[in-house]
Amino acid sequence: MIEIEAGGRKAQCQAGLTGAIAWASVAPCLAAEPFGRSVCITPQLMYKLGQAASEFCNNQNHGKQKCVGNEGFIACVYNKWTVQQLCGVGTRCQSHPASNRHVICGCKIKYFIFVILFFGVSMIVFINLQTSKDIVCNFFLRTISNTNHSQWRKNRLVIVPAVHNEIDWHKPTTWPQWLRNGLDLFNSSLSRSYDVYLYQRLDPYSKSPFNWPYCKNVHEEAGVYLKFIYDFYYDLPDKMLFVHAKPQQHSLYPIEAAQCIRNDVYYASVNNIWFGKRPWIAANPDPIDNITLMYKCAKRILSFFGIDGEAQLNPTDLKQKDMSIYSTMCCAQFYVRKERIHHYTYGQWSAAYNASLEPYCTSPLDRERPGLPGVKSFGSSFEFLWHIILGLEAPDMPEPRAKTTSDLCHLFRSSCFGTLCNAMVNGIRRSST
Repeated sequence: MIEIEAGGRKAQCQAGLTGAIAWASVAPCLAAEPFGRSVCITPQLMYKLGQAASEFCNNQNHGKQKCVGNEGFIACVYNKWTVQQLCGVGTRCQSHPASNRHVICGCKIKYFIFVILFFGVSMIVFINLQTSKDIVCNFFLRTISNTNHSQWRKNRLVIVPAVHNEIDWHKPTTWPQWLRNGLDLFNSSLSRSYDVYLYQRLDPYSKSPFNWPYCKNVHEEAGVYLKFIYDFYYDLPDKMLFVHAKPQQHSLYPIEAAQCIRNDVYYASVNNIWFGKRPWIAANPDPIDNITLMYKCAKRILSFFGIDGEAQLNPTDLKQKDMSIYSTMCCAQFYVRKERIHHYTYGQWSAAYNASLEPYCTSPLDRERPGLPGVKSFGSSFEFLWHIILGLEAPDMPEPRAKTTSDLCHLFRSSCFGTLCNAMVNGIRRSST
């Protein structure tokens, strides 16, 4: 990720913080203005930033600085490449990166205007509009991904936990062993079986002890899952496991189960609790049409992915729509491969992520109060939609049964510790015969 800082203001594409960046496709936009007021981002500069940021930025090279062509330099700060200095038009600035005092990152005087044809259309787009911001971020992410270098180790599982106050951020040595095993801070072994990408949801400035990437605290685990996909869509790990802060609450061995999944499987829940034949109806209907808010929110979420929510959720065309049913594994802990996430476009995932930052899903009545009891339509809807969106299953998916196509042994290897093949699934009513 690249974070651009100008005059004390930050503009981070993936985080949606804007206001300090302008996109230039023809003229040099506002780069002649003082650097503290505006940063001119040209396609050439994006390309150079992408090249400079292609190296790993992790705890091991924290503080390292690299040149960005002749325009300035970037620094690795808490797993994120941050632009430390860029030169304005008609200025000279020379800087020695602290990690290499023999290198001079110097700006050259530019007396001519670069003329860029972008998709055959000449335009200047400012990031004060959401659509414009997504165009820039999309281009930015593609530039970085086109360097053919990933920050993730090939075929290694990456765990993304949704953590809030479940750990003592001031005492990392007290963190659960499964969490520490996947972090460079505790385990520098190159042969470890998985990595952990940890977000914190307490301090947007990521100051110690919360010096980890920040994710806004919204919509339970769904907020973190969407944030990761949004941040890394163009550089996803090969295999991912999205879990809660206490993953063993819904499965005895969720991490081990994920490592037992067959190579030809693209999505699977790692929980062994079944939610079967449940209606969408709940205790919070919209008084306007008497339809449950969660059902209406689920429809909206599916629309982000090009799915007709009404046809998908109510295939039998019930008059009382929210009496239609869903069946799935409880509770939003799942394994997924990057190919399945790429089944949808970056724009589609961006729409879902940006919606997660809105104050409510479909009505002020389902306004969430993070960390407090109450309506949680957005997060709850996603919990019962992941098997549709990523599993490509029907809402009422078949329950796991041995020696049928729903047998979990089709997803998990049998001779593997923690496998769900032949495991007991709670919540399924078995016949007495």
